[in-house]
Amino acid sequence: MANSWFVDSDRHDGACRRQKEPIWIDQSTNPEKFVFPTIMQINDDPRNPLFVASGIVLVSHNGVKSNKKEWNHADIQIGISVPAPKDHYLVVDEAVVSVTPQAFSNGDVAKYAGWGVTAATMVKNGGAMVRAHITARDTDGTLDRVGYYATFRGHYLKKASGEHIK
Repeated sequence: MANSWFVDSDRHDGACRRQKEPIWIDQSTNPEKFVFPTIMQINDDPRNPLFVASGIVLVSHNGVKSNKKEWNHADIQIGISVPAPKDHYLVVDEAVVSVTPQAFSNGDVAKYAGWGVTAATMVKNGGAMVRAHITARDTDGTLDRVGYYATFRGHYLKKASGEHIK
C-alpha cells in the first residue's frame, strides 16, 4: 500500500477523506512558497555529503467545506534545493525528518477545528524531497504553513550516466 506509513485515520474523532493528488511544493520551481529556507552542508566529503535543512512552507490546506467534523488528509511533497557538483544530483541514503504545523486559521468560531501533521519522511529516489501527511478539520479551518527540519546524507550521481563521484 502506497501510504502504509501514515497513521491510521480511523483513530481520529470524526470521519475523514484523503485528497487524491499530493500537494507538490518545490523550492526550485516555487521559491515564493518557502519562508527563510536554510540548508547547510556539514562535511566536505563529495562521496558522502551530510546536510541539515530547515524552513517554513506555505501550504493553505483546507478542512472539508461540507462537514465540520470530517478530517481532510493530504500528502505533501516538499522539494529542497541541494547544492551539487555540476551535472550531478543528490540521492538521499539516510534521513531524520520533522514536519510541524506552524500557522493555522479558522474563519469563524473554531468549535470543531483541528490541524496536524501525522507522519513525515524523506523520499529516497533522487533529490531531497520531504514527504508529510497533513490534515485539517472544520468547514472553514485552514492549515496555512508547515515547518520542516531534515538532517540527511547521501551520495551524488552523474545526471546522464548514473555514475557515482569517486
